[in-house]
Amino acid sequence: MGQNDGSYKSSLTSSPLDETRYVLFSINLLEDLIQDMIYYYSVTKLKPVKKIYENVRDVEKTYRLICCSPGNFKEKRWFLKGFKGA
Repeated sequence: MGQNDGSYKSSLTSSPLDETRYVLFSINLLEDLIQDMIYYYSVTKLKPVKKIYENVRDVEKTYRLICCSPGNFKEKRWFLKGFKGA
């Protein structure tokens, strides 16, 4: 479930940062699958994905959560790489 701070939470035991990582991975995977279904299988009932992570509710807050958390240099580079194509 999306939170007001840009994080995602579905578990009482996992950290919001870990949950957000899992959600971003899942969103990215779903967007890729949608694009593949449209391109390879000519599915016309789906709308093309126009930019990466277009289904993230508040991209700026999610970005700040990932890049500003201690020790997240690797995640920051990965996240920024995704946005350069947006």
